[in-house]
Amino acid sequence: MIKLKQLLTEDWWSKLDQAGQAAYIKAHPKSQKAQDAKGGSETKSVRKASQPGLGAGSKNLTGPKSKEDALGDDPKKEASIVQGIKAMAEKNRGKHPKDQDKSVDIGDEETTNLCDVTVPGTNIFCADSKGIPRAKMPQLKSKPWKKGEGEPWVYNEKTGQHEPTKFEETDEEYAQRVPASKLPKDGQGEVNTEDAFKRNLESIGVKMSEPKPMSVRDMKATQNELKPANVAFMVDVLMNATPPPHKDEEAEKKWKLSEKLREPVIVSKDGYILDGHHRWGALVALDIANGGTGEIEMNVKMVDAGAEELVEKTREFTDKQGLQTKPAEKKKKKESIIRMMDLLNGR
Repeated sequence: MIKLKQLLTEDWWSKLDQAGQAAYIKAHPKSQKAQDAKGGSETKSVRKASQPGLGAGSKNLTGPKSKEDALGDDPKKEASIVQGIKAMAEKNRGKHPKDQDKSVDIGDEETTNLCDVTVPGTNIFCADSKGIPRAKMPQLKSKPWKKGEGEPWVYNEKTGQHEPTKFEETDEEYAQRVPASKLPKDGQGEVNTEDAFKRNLESIGVKMSEPKPMSVRDMKATQNELKPANVAFMVDVLMNATPPPHKDEEAEKKWKLSEKLREPVIVSKDGYILDGHHRWGALVALDIANGGTGEIEMNVKMVDAGAEELVEKTREFTDKQGLQTKPAEKKKKKESIIRMMDLLNGR
């Protein structure tokens, strides 16, 4: 198995000649390489451009072969996790989300929830989880309720979809009930209330740190569900996206997506994740695949509050903002579609 030092993606820089390095610096004046060339360093962002194993390729990342390479006490189980996720990613690659497999084979077991997969001596994947259902987790990036729509979600047997409760309200009532409706929306109709949440915390004397790196091994799940298809998709991106310079537009898109998957997440002071569980799960899987180096990090915004307190404060805030929650999923013959935006936001 190729080890950590062989997979460091800094190698691409040394392969460029002087003209190539100069061209890259000119095209990317704000990059770390450009800052280094000027004798300084970029301090505005702490996000790493690369991680051990990132972009190394699926075939080079096979998981541990011995206890020395493993995160925990069962290298065989860890290797089976890697192989199962990689096989799922390959099988689902290029398929429409509604046609993708939803269950993954880990060794001799099949599951639709990676939280059911555990390895002795580790927190994989939800061993220390707070056990909160995904549908009850508040989300700072979500859609505002529409006028005349809100809780509770109702499952429509005919359409196979959850639908919000309908009621009548005036424009004034709606504006008061859903303040988030005034915020700018992205292409999926979602708003981002992280900055407003941070200000809300500060107003009650609770601090949130600037992004800082934290080992994924020290982070823990709060919710009790991780969808294998989401994690497999992200692992596939992380393993195969290569850093610049890029030869084509497709390679550039993959790298930008891998950067989005590594954007900061909010955690409690005891390391529990508020949002971004699937992105974290993908980086944990990458750590396993890379031989358990324990050097895979994720940038976090740490809130000076315990997990339960953070979830409660977030829920109070998102309720006041009028943000949608996830409907509780109902077992049915046809699985609900996994939206691309869900994959990007790591839900």
